[in-house]
Amino acid sequence: MVKDRRYYLLGAWARLVAHRPRTVLIIAVILAIASIMVTVAKLQFQPNRNDLISPNLAWNQIFIDWQTHFPGSRDLLIVVDSGPNLQHTDIAKTFVSELTPKLKQLPLTGDVTSTLDTAGFSHRAIRLAPMSRFNEQFDHVRQSATVLLAQTPADLLAQTVRALRQSSQNQSEDSEANIQQTLDQINQFNQLIKTYHAVLAGEQPADVTLPTNEQTDSIQYLTSPNGRLYFIRITPLQEQGKLNALEGAIQSIDQTLKDQRNQPQYKDAGIEVGLTGIEVVEGQETAIATRDSTLATIIASVLIAILLMLAFHSVRGPMLAMIALFIAIAWSFGVLTITIGHLQVISVVFTVILLGLGIDFAIHLKSSFENLRHDHDDSEEGFRDALVQTFRITGPGILTGAFTTAAAFMTTLLTDFTGVAEMGFIASVGVVLCLIAMFSVYPALLRLVKPGHEHFKPMENRKLHFFDTRWVIPFARHPRLTVIIALSLTAVSSYFAITHVRFDYDLLKLQPVDAPAMNWARRVTTDGGESIYFGISVCKDMQQAQKRMAEFAKQDLIQPNFGGIGMLFPHDEPTKIQIINQFKDQLGDALNPKPAAYAPATSQQIEQLKTQFQALQLAVNGATFFKMPQAIKDALNQTGQSILAVNKDLLQWQSDTLPKRVGQLNHWFNKLQNQIADQVRQVLDTTALTPDDVPAQLLKPYHDARGRWALEVYPKLVDGQSPLAPQFLPHFVKQMKSVDPRVTGVLMQIYQSGKLIRDAYVKAGALALMIVFIIVLIDFRNVHDALLAMLPVAIGFSVTFAIMQLFGMQINPANIIVLPLMFGIGVDSGVHVLHRYRQHPEDDPPGLTQATGKGITITTLTTVIGFACMMLASHRGIRSLGFVVSLGLVLTLLACWTVMPAWLVLTQRIRAKRDMK
Repeated sequence: MVKDRRYYLLGAWARLVAHRPRTVLIIAVILAIASIMVTVAKLQFQPNRNDLISPNLAWNQIFIDWQTHFPGSRDLLIVVDSGPNLQHTDIAKTFVSELTPKLKQLPLTGDVTSTLDTAGFSHRAIRLAPMSRFNEQFDHVRQSATVLLAQTPADLLAQTVRALRQSSQNQSEDSEANIQQTLDQINQFNQLIKTYHAVLAGEQPADVTLPTNEQTDSIQYLTSPNGRLYFIRITPLQEQGKLNALEGAIQSIDQTLKDQRNQPQYKDAGIEVGLTGIEVVEGQETAIATRDSTLATIIASVLIAILLMLAFHSVRGPMLAMIALFIAIAWSFGVLTITIGHLQVISVVFTVILLGLGIDFAIHLKSSFENLRHDHDDSEEGFRDALVQTFRITGPGILTGAFTTAAAFMTTLLTDFTGVAEMGFIASVGVVLCLIAMFSVYPALLRLVKPGHEHFKPMENRKLHFFDTRWVIPFARHPRLTVIIALSLTAVSSYFAITHVRFDYDLLKLQPVDAPAMNWARRVTTDGGESIYFGISVCKDMQQAQKRMAEFAKQDLIQPNFGGIGMLFPHDEPTKIQIINQFKDQLGDALNPKPAAYAPATSQQIEQLKTQFQALQLAVNGATFFKMPQAIKDALNQTGQSILAVNKDLLQWQSDTLPKRVGQLNHWFNKLQNQIADQVRQVLDTTALTPDDVPAQLLKPYHDARGRWALEVYPKLVDGQSPLAPQFLPHFVKQMKSVDPRVTGVLMQIYQSGKLIRDAYVKAGALALMIVFIIVLIDFRNVHDALLAMLPVAIGFSVTFAIMQLFGMQINPANIIVLPLMFGIGVDSGVHVLHRYRQHPEDDPPGLTQATGKGITITTLTTVIGFACMMLASHRGIRSLGFVVSLGLVLTLLACWTVMPAWLVLTQRIRAKRDMK
């Protein structure tokens, strides 16, 4: 054994702890209590993903500018599902109407929008409707031709009748929709007859709404494109001075929604309701990740304690180790609270990581101490001497393992991803604190509770073994074959991983399966037909927006229809304008009727009107004899009564009053034509739409105080394709940036942050590899041994990625932490094997005899338990991390069992041949 400075320092430290155990424990407990108090009082949780990214990055500054200046960028959304067949539409409308005023009264809500006043839409805004809706509405506009092309009131009656007959002939069956359409036309005709009658009688009728305009509600609900989902859009107000500034607003909105939903009339009403939005999704994700990590911590603690009891056939020893570990974790929370002040969705799992890593130091000490304790007297001096020897033999390997792991985590501090850097810092400091606790608190507890050696059950008398040299001797007996197979498998796996494994940006695959806000966000797309992921192009004015839309539309991965200010320029507008212009041509000069002053009617006009009403009387009376639905027959009878009333009065009125009466009708008819022509001209105006053509609240979220406009750019996807898929997203981003290099939005932020995480961990992994190698090289002062210590990690690393691909898994923002983690944790076992081999090269199998094989096995198992417990999480990102790291560590352990002894045997044989020569 080399007696260097480290040898003497470790011995001196062991003597100090054995001599002053109570002092060590008092200091440790005081620090733990202080840490807990600080943590309870100050530690917060940070749900906002954007706060995990450095604000100095150019693309993040653009995103922050958009979120800061555009009021709708952080809006929340209440979704009400009226059912797949829209069967609960009326209930959904009532629910929204009752909930909206309650939300407006909340102190932490700003704008609350659930409806739009249709009066705020101009006539020409008809071009904003989807094509099917546009055609439906424009059919009503076409009805204006009947009025505008008529020469006289009598001519209008004749043309209206012809239109009714034509419509009736075009209907092939008496469906409910056709019957209702016929009823609407008859009732409109009846209303026209009554209006004629009122004018002839000298009454002033109300303004006749355009037979051109569809009679709709004055209120239009915010709905999805297919009309299934009803929305309430809420701008939450921030609480200044709080880490999660929107938490209060979200909680009050959610509680109000639950209270409304629990009212008796809605409990079994058939509607579903939920709250979503970026802030809600992130808040729920953080809460679930915290819950999952807490549960994993509890389960891992229990399982690790049970494992230690089984491994060491003792209860008190493992419990003392767990106590020391919990004290170290308490210290870690204190440092975390003082230095960073919060946990976030990435760093929230650090306690589970420390459980698996921190206990490893105690296991190595315990395994070595067990073997050495029986060689010394059963006295305080014997305990001290055994502890000193343990520290000198096992301590160097533990120190190297701890510092390589801490250094691997610390490499993340060099990245621009704040969340990753925080995670690395917390884990790195935690590992060091666990080392300190296991080198001080744990031996101090042993000194006070288990100073003698009579409590240790000899190894040979134990029935349960976690490692036996007989398991690995066959590999050491056939070293050449073992090494060839291992290196071949590594080469094939590495090639497979390099050529197939890709980084997956899709955060939807990582979200918790039980996060309501995320599920509602998905339903907005799947059930509502509305995309929740899009890019944002901030334009200085509308002209720039139109130019960018034209360029965006040329890209094959971008939809030709846009949101935000882009809603004023629908992609099918040219087709709609063509339809409008064709109707313009059909109307010709009738679109501009000349106003005419009142003049008494001529005898010809009077007779023409009388003749037309008499013909109508005969036609209606005759029509009722035909077979038809009863509702239509009733409507025709009512119309016949109206016509009969006009005919009676035309006969009863004095003949000298008829010129005046019919003249009034002619004058009213001229005014009607001008009124309708004025409205139709507005509908047929094909000049570019402006914000004045729509209600102000519709575009408010997309307009900032500096006059800029936000343009929403949507991905063009095939059925079932995710916009976040690694095969799609990078290409979509590239096409967007080719038009606007400053494009931003949630979709861009997901891509950029995912890319940042990927690059950060790749950089951290490379740095970890280099730093770990340097530390190991300093420890062994031999390049061959340093590389050999890292060989199991390389094997485990490559095979892990190959197995991931076989199971259809990809590297993602959650499990990519495996890059620095595997280098830091995995090398620990190889270091201990080589330390044992250097101390006793004659052992068989080399490096795994005495307590070393058992020590690296149990330490690996405890670490695997910590990460494997993450696989119980509902947060799929945490679950993915747990699976990948657990798999990698198990494979690394297998490489330590098989490849390292085989390699060492080959090395011994080569040296023996060299010595013989």
